[in-house]
Amino acid sequence: MPTDVSAERVPGGASEAASAREAPPQSGVTVQATLLGTGTSTGVPVLGCDCDVCTSDDPRDRRLRSSCHLEVTPRAADGRERPIRLQIDTGPDFRQQALRYGIERVDAALFTHAHFDHVTGIDDLRPFFFGNETPMPCFACPHTADVLRRMFPHIFVHDEYAGAANLVLREITADAVERGAPFRVESRYAAAAPPATAVQPIGLMHGDLPERRLAVLARTLPPEEMETVYLPPAVRKRL
Repeated sequence: MPTDVSAERVPGGASEAASAREAPPQSGVTVQATLLGTGTSTGVPVLGCDCDVCTSDDPRDRRLRSSCHLEVTPRAADGRERPIRLQIDTGPDFRQQALRYGIERVDAALFTHAHFDHVTGIDDLRPFFFGNETPMPCFACPHTADVLRRMFPHIFVHDEYAGAANLVLREITADAVERGAPFRVESRYAAAAPPATAVQPIGLMHGDLPERRLAVLARTLPPEEMETVYLPPAVRKRL
C-alpha cells in the first residue's frame, strides 16, 4: 500500500487530504476503457424536450451522463493478469451504469471537475466496501476536492455513520498537472505487493471553472506510437 494510505478506516480523511503520490512513467500495460455515458449534463433524451433527437427511437440517442471506467493491467513478473480499476467521475447515473456494464470492483476514483453531473453519484461507491474496508483514494484537483468536502461532509469531513464509503481525497496539485507528473494507483484487492499503475494528468480548460479540469492518460506511449493515436488538439498540445 502507499505510505500515505492507512489500511484502517480514515475518518474525516479528506480534511487532511494528502497530495497524490507521484509515480514514474509506465509502459507494457494494457488498457480497456468503457465509456459508461457520453451524454450532456441533462442526459439524452432531455426531460420535456420534443426535438427529433429526444423523441428518436434510435438507441444511439439514449445517452447517460458522462463517465468512464478504466481497467489497466500492468505487466506482471509472474504472468498473472490483475487489472486495476479506475472510475472516472460518478454522476447521477453511476449506479445504473455500473449495473449495465457489470462493474464489480473499483480501486480508485478520479473526478475531472466538480460539476453536479460528474460527482453526485459518489454515494453509490459504498457497495464496493462491503467485505473490503480498504480505503479508496479519490484523485481530484484542489478546487474539486474542496467542493467534494462541502457537498459530502458525511464522507469527507465527519465520520457520521457506519457504512459510509471509506473515501480518501488525494489532491493533484496544479504543479503536478502542469508537469504532467503521473500519479500512482494501486489495487485495493491484493493484500501483499498490490499491482500498481501510473496515470498521467492533463489539464484542460472547461467553462469558467477556477482551475483546469482533468483528463488522464493511463498508459505512457513512446513518441512514435503517440503520433498514431487520435487526440483532440487541446490534449495533444498539453503533452
